Amino acid sequence: MAKTVKLQELNRQYEFVCNEWVQKFCNKQQIDFDGWVGDEVGGISSFSCQYFFNLSDIILDLNTKQQKGNILNWQSEDVEFNMFNEKQQHINYKSYTMGLRHEQLKDASSE
Repeated sequence: MAKTVKLQELNRQYEFVCNEWVQKFCNKQQIDFDGWVGDEVGGISSFSCQYFFNLSDIILDLNTKQQKGNILNWQSEDVEFNMFNEKQQHINYKSYTMGLRHEQLKDASSE
């Protein structure tokens, strides 16, 4: 029985920490948190009815002190670049924070 209580406590702490990360992110970006997609805490989170981020990208954004709006720009640029692109190419957020942009992918694919 003690093992079950321990797992329940770990789950409670995990959910608390995940939600704390999201709250800090919302404060930084000045956006509203809509909830966890599929109610899976720690998975994909929805913001302002238009942005979706996984928790690891949120943590990366906060830990590396990215400029406000950088992660929003990343997602918007990725959607715009791939909207009518038959051969979709995505940039992960870490690479984006290091300077990779879609124009570079476009140039590389035409060589």
